[in-house]
Amino acid sequence: MRLHWVDRAILNVLLDVVIMADSVQPFAALIQSGPSKVHIIEWLYLHHTPKNTVTPLVDLLAQLISKGRRRCKILFGIDCRQIIEPMPLEQWETVLSTSMDLQCALADFVGLVDCHIPADPCLQMGKQFSLSFSSILSPVPLDAPTVFTDGAPSRGVVAWQQNEEWHSLYTLPQKSAQRSELAAAVKALHHFSSQPINLVVDSLYVANVITRLQGSYVSPLLDDNLLSLFLSLQLLLSNRSHPLFVVHIRSHQPFPGFLTDGNAKADSLLRALPVSPIESHAFHHQNAKALSCQFQIPLEAARAIIQQCPQCSNQIGHPSPGVNPRGLEANQLWQMDVTHFSPFSPWKFIHVCIDTFSGFIWATPQRGEQVKHVCNHHVRTMSVMGKPHSLKTDKAPAYCAKTFAQFCETWNIHHLFGIPYNSQGQAIVERANRTLKTALIRQEKKAGVPASLSEKEGWLASVLFTLNHLNISIQDHQSYTRLQKHFQQREILPAPLVRYKMLSSTEWSEPVKLITWGKGYAAVSTPQGACWVPARCVRLYHGMASGPKSKPDTAARPPTPDRPGCGVQPPQDSQAGKS
Repeated sequence: MRLHWVDRAILNVLLDVVIMADSVQPFAALIQSGPSKVHIIEWLYLHHTPKNTVTPLVDLLAQLISKGRRRCKILFGIDCRQIIEPMPLEQWETVLSTSMDLQCALADFVGLVDCHIPADPCLQMGKQFSLSFSSILSPVPLDAPTVFTDGAPSRGVVAWQQNEEWHSLYTLPQKSAQRSELAAAVKALHHFSSQPINLVVDSLYVANVITRLQGSYVSPLLDDNLLSLFLSLQLLLSNRSHPLFVVHIRSHQPFPGFLTDGNAKADSLLRALPVSPIESHAFHHQNAKALSCQFQIPLEAARAIIQQCPQCSNQIGHPSPGVNPRGLEANQLWQMDVTHFSPFSPWKFIHVCIDTFSGFIWATPQRGEQVKHVCNHHVRTMSVMGKPHSLKTDKAPAYCAKTFAQFCETWNIHHLFGIPYNSQGQAIVERANRTLKTALIRQEKKAGVPASLSEKEGWLASVLFTLNHLNISIQDHQSYTRLQKHFQQREILPAPLVRYKMLSSTEWSEPVKLITWGKGYAAVSTPQGACWVPARCVRLYHGMASGPKSKPDTAARPPTPDRPGCGVQPPQDSQAGKS
C-alpha cells in the first residue's frame, strides 16, 4: 500500500513508453528515468470493446505505440525518447517487417527501441507475461490427413478419408451457416489435436478467423454462443503443438481433384437426414412421442431433448396431436378457417383446412381472404387430402358468397355453417391455427424471414411435414401419425355396448353401440343418428338390468376403438357445439 502507482513529472526529462503484456491484452506506461527511481506519469490501456471482433496482437501493439506517442506530445509537446517492448529484438524485427500497422505506428520515430523493462517494483508485473507471435499455422500444405468441413443452419459436418473409407462428425445445431462452419472447425481441431492436419473449409470467413485468432483479443460484446465458439477455437490453437494448414475452397466448382471431391462429400453428408434425436428435433421440431418412436429412446429422454431446444422450451405446450374429432372416417367432415401470420406478408392470409377425423392439416398462404383465394386454397387441399363429403366454416363473407356456394355444388360438397358468435363449433380448426403458427415460429429460418413466396411456401411445407408425417398420437395402444390415420384402411371391429346421458339430464339411456371414443369426447349410435357427448357421460354396459333410471358402473369405461366406416353422418351444429 505504500507504493505510488503514479508520480509527479520531472521537468526537462523526456518520457519513455514501456509496453507490458497481460493475460487479456497488453498495456503501457509513460515513465521518466530519474537519478534515483523511475517516475510513472500515466498508465495507458486499450478499449475493452474494440471496433473489430477479433484484433490481432500486433494490431494491439501498434495501437499502444500510437497512443503512447500521442500522449507524450500532449503532455510534453515532444515525442518519446524510447519505446521499451517485452520481446527480443530479433522477434521485434521480424514482426515489424511484416506488419503495416506497426510500421505506420513507428512512422517518423527517431528514438530508440529497447527490450529491457526498468527494474521498478511497479513495472515488474509486466514481466509475468510475454508477447508471443509464434504460430502453429503452416504456410504450405502438410504431409498429413486432409479434413473437410461444411456448415448449414441446421448443423455442421467434419469429413475425412481414412483407409479408403469416409468418416464424419456432426456438430450441434447453430443459428447460422457461418456458426455451423465455425463449430465444425472447433470439432475438427479437437478431434485431431494430437496430429498435424490440412483443414479445408469452404467459408472464407472461417478461414480468416482461424488465421487471425491465435493470440488475438476477442471482443466480449459477442453473444454467448458465438463468444464460446471463438474462445474454444482460440484455446485449441494456443494449446496445439502440431502444425496446421488452413485453406479456403470455393463450393460447387466443376474442377477435378481430391479437394473438390472431398468438399462435395462433406456437402452431401450435410444434406443427409439427421442421424441423432437432437439433430432431428433441431431440424423438424417434432413432439416427444415422435422422437421416442423414431429413434427408439425413452419418452422421458425425448422430453428432455425438447426442453433443451431453444425454440421449443419457451413455447407453452407442444404441437397438439388433435382431439375432439367429429368425422367418423377420413374426408367425411372438414373444418376450414383463415388465420393471419404477419411474417408471410403480403401472403399473410394462411388458409387452413383440417380433417376432423384424422387431424390431417393442410394450409396455403394467400394474398387475401376473398372467394377466389378460398377456392384456390380448397382445390390445392383436395389435391393432397382428397375431396371431403362435408365442409364446415364460419359465416365469413367469402364463405357466405354465392360464388363459393356454386363452387361447393360443383364439387358435390355439403357446406355447413357454425353457430354465429360461438367458437366451439370451429374449435378444431381454431386449435389447428394455433398449432400451425406455433410450429412456424419454432422452425423460423435462422437467416430471418424469407422474402420470396417460394421460400415461404417451403417454410410452411416443412412445418406441415412435421405435423402430418412425424408427430405421433397414441390411440388403441397404437402409435400413428395424422397421415397414417387419414389414408390407412382399418379393420372394422364389433362395437361395444355403452350407456350414456346428456349433460342436461341425470338419467342414463338404454344400451347403445359405441361409434368412437377419444380424449374428452365420444359418439354413440342412436335411432336419430350419431350423438356426440362428453366422454365422462359414457359408461360401459355389463349386461345389467335395463332401465333409464338404473345407474351403471361408474368405474367402468369402454375401450377407445375410434372405429371408422360405420356409415353415420356427422352431427349438426346443435350437437357439434358440445365438447
